[in-house]
Amino acid sequence: LTFYEGDLVAAGRFATAGRAAASRVAVRRDGRWHPLGGGLDGDVTSLCVDDGTLYAAGSFERAGADADSARHVARFDGIDWKPIGEGVPFLVRALAVYQGDLIAGGPSPARVFPQEGSVVRFDGERWTEIGSFDRPVDALAVYKGRLVAGGAFSTAAGAEIRGIAAWNGAEWTSLGGEVDGRVEALAVRGNELWIGGEFTEAGDTGAWGITRYTETGVWLDDLRAEPCPGGVVLRWSAPVETAGWKVAIRSSTTTIPRTIADGEPVGSLRVGTDGTGFYLHAPPDSSERFYAAFLIPPEGTPTGPLVAKAAAATVPVPPVFEADRSILPPRPTPFDEKTTLVVRFNSTQRVRATVHDLAGRRIAVLADRPFPPGRHEIVWRPGREDREDPIASGVYLLRVAVGDLQETYPIVRLR
Repeated sequence: LTFYEGDLVAAGRFATAGRAAASRVAVRRDGRWHPLGGGLDGDVTSLCVDDGTLYAAGSFERAGADADSARHVARFDGIDWKPIGEGVPFLVRALAVYQGDLIAGGPSPARVFPQEGSVVRFDGERWTEIGSFDRPVDALAVYKGRLVAGGAFSTAAGAEIRGIAAWNGAEWTSLGGEVDGRVEALAVRGNELWIGGEFTEAGDTGAWGITRYTETGVWLDDLRAEPCPGGVVLRWSAPVETAGWKVAIRSSTTTIPRTIADGEPVGSLRVGTDGTGFYLHAPPDSSERFYAAFLIPPEGTPTGPLVAKAAAATVPVPPVFEADRSILPPRPTPFDEKTTLVVRFNSTQRVRATVHDLAGRRIAVLADRPFPPGRHEIVWRPGREDREDPIASGVYLLRVAVGDLQETYPIVRLR
């Protein structure tokens, strides 16, 4: 059900509404049911209205009196139903409009997308996937500037997120916690997100099929991460007085709360691995870790899911290597079983590493492909003693190139 231009619209699995023939969708006017355009040729599972346009989704393949091809999604233009692009290659269970684009979610066939659930976006020209899930997506809503998806999934875009996930236009994250079953319905009213489905717990709280999620607090201003020995420093400022509030710094593995001191208008929290400050796993050579900072009112909690807490700002850790790319000499040498070379860089680089004898003959290729930013080990294991051409003791040359940076190292094998 939904309201369109002030009238109630009903859709589902029916051929008549009242005494009127109406193929799967009807509108209530003047106390009677009427067909809405030429209808749709299959069941309707979701309706959505945005900016004066009515959208429908379901199992149908054709739309309107002209039976235009409309794979599972259609829009009503005021007269009849029309297709939306080339349609969606799965049975759509949920619709929403986010940042002006139509969003569809449901189960995704393995022959089209690699996961069992999918969320796709129509930008006015084509449909593209913005999220894959290990179970179908059953509900969508827009809450406080984020797209929220619900279902029985346990992963979203590869991250471990159960039941409910939020997308900020760039990445999928947890919406404060998990539910222990399936989310089938989402509804927004003011500051509240209502969640319904087949579940008995929402985080640490009993919630028999329905629960409410709210966010209080403020967005952090100018949240940024700066490298430091042993980890990172997170800095921020807040647009309101936050004395007595808490700040929670979250990584993929832990959440750490700390009460903000009186008279501390600008936040600064050191996060390190050297046993001081507030610990997070952030070794100096990590280059693509993400952290989130939350402001929490005194009565809030940083851990209980689906309860009041502040919105998050997420920033990447900046590059931490002084040199844009570097090569460390192989160790150990001399060696018997293996020797290891280390390369480090702040951006994706193509790495080629080869081993040659003193006559220049190549005897091994250790790497020849692009590597992501970070620290990488390249290992040479000369091989088993029973091979037909065992690598003899002697001096060899290890040549390595990282982009246009090249080095050659003599290495000695002793058997």
